Amino acid sequence: MILGVDNTRTSRDIENIVNRNLKFTGDYLNIPVDLIIYAIGNKITNPLRLFIALKSEYNGQLKVCKGTIENACCRLNYRSKKTFKSNFRWLLLNNWVYSRKGYYILKSFQKLSIPYTCSSGVLYYHDRDGRQFKNFIHATALTFLASKKRHSSKSSGLIKWRPYMQLYYEMTLPVTYIMKGLNVSKGTSFNIKKSAIQSGYVSFNKNCESTNIDSSTLKLYKKYSNDPNKDAYWSYRQNVFKKKADLFNSKLQIVRNKQWKDRDALEEKS
Repeated sequence: MILGVDNTRTSRDIENIVNRNLKFTGDYLNIPVDLIIYAIGNKITNPLRLFIALKSEYNGQLKVCKGTIENACCRLNYRSKKTFKSNFRWLLLNNWVYSRKGYYILKSFQKLSIPYTCSSGVLYYHDRDGRQFKNFIHATALTFLASKKRHSSKSSGLIKWRPYMQLYYEMTLPVTYIMKGLNVSKGTSFNIKKSAIQSGYVSFNKNCESTNIDSSTLKLYKKYSNDPNKDAYWSYRQNVFKKKADLFNSKLQIVRNKQWKDRDALEEKS
């Protein structure tokens, strides 16, 4: 028996729980997960943050004026306009934004020179706090790595995973796995996992199951047993439990990318 999990909930009940936890309404962007992974690995999360904020605020094009800069600085909590200008300059130099007839055009996601390899996107609601964007992308990366690891553990590899289909599932994401998946250092991997958990977007809850081992013989069992997982056993109030992988939970919505391809094609024409 897994402690802390209500197995009587249906997938519809769980979907409603997740939607209530999100507490966001209105329009959203469907951001490719590959773009987020690329930004983390290449240390360009700050330009990406500005790019997403502008796409959330404007319909594919904008004029950079005093009001635009002040609005972005307020939303992203920039201390200086220089921060906006340096990040916007990066977007221009890397052709994420280009000028046409007095306007700046925000390129659609699929037009960016990013090596897209998967068909997953994450929903980013426009009324999210822009100051929490870094925590959001860190949680997105962990959610994607968790689903990828879960899929790879299945022999068929054909399971279509959605966060609301199962509110909790057993998952371990060691720092070494995050390092390889995101192409970052050990320290960065630790900070990514820490910020994602502290923000509340994802959680790792302790998980255990009851056993038939007598608590009075637990010490002998640990000493003489050939069980490779014998150190995972512990006793509490005359009962012996076995520690299992943590229960991973994500409040983010990962979907297939058909939606953002159609949406951005319309933005590009406007």
